[in-house]
Amino acid sequence: MKKQNYLRLVSFILSLLLSACGGSPATPAPTSTRPPAQVTLAPTATRGATVISTATLAPFGTINAPTAMPSPAPTTARATAAARPTSTLAPAQPVATAITQPVSPSPQPPAATGGLVITLQSSGYETWGRPAGMDDKAKGCGSFNDARPVSKFNLSMRVTNTTSKDISANDWYAYMLKGDGKQAYVCYYGYTGGSAFPSIPAGQSRDVTFVAFIERGEFIRSAYVRAANAGSSNILGF
Repeated sequence: MKKQNYLRLVSFILSLLLSACGGSPATPAPTSTRPPAQVTLAPTATRGATVISTATLAPFGTINAPTAMPSPAPTTARATAAARPTSTLAPAQPVATAITQPVSPSPQPPAATGGLVITLQSSGYETWGRPAGMDDKAKGCGSFNDARPVSKFNLSMRVTNTTSKDISANDWYAYMLKGDGKQAYVCYYGYTGGSAFPSIPAGQSRDVTFVAFIERGEFIRSAYVRAANAGSSNILGF
């Protein structure tokens, strides 16, 4: 009650003051009843979530198996061609010389008659060009075809004439039999500028070298010497 009286008094005093100043009491402006503008907020833009296929995810606690690395392509092995044997060139000095055999060879080595004795000094095989005489005996041993290699059997021996008569160079020769019993193609090894095929005086010896040309894969089984007036020598076996 006192509060209301106090307010009335204050209002009255204010009215007097305004009257004295020639004004009228101010009427307070009515409070606007206009509803506040509604602000519509645009919804917050939602970013689309990235969808991850569960098919590509390993289950919890499972380790994805490592991706198999492709096996390297096997290296193709290149076939290496086997080295072809090179035909040995004829030596500068020795020259194989074909000599007409004075005595027809026997299919089998004949028994020794005691007039000739042969002693082995050395022997061995090597690859050589094919002599023309292997295909045509009239062509002799002077031409070698390296494109058609054959085996050459070298035989060095000492031939002793145990008889009382000389053995002419035209009367004796060496013969060699192959593994199948057939005669091999035989040449005498002479030397340019040296002695020709030798004669063998009575009671003397001569060192000579013969070569037999045979097909590759064949071998020499035996060798002997035969003379027209001294018979056959002992047989050398290989």
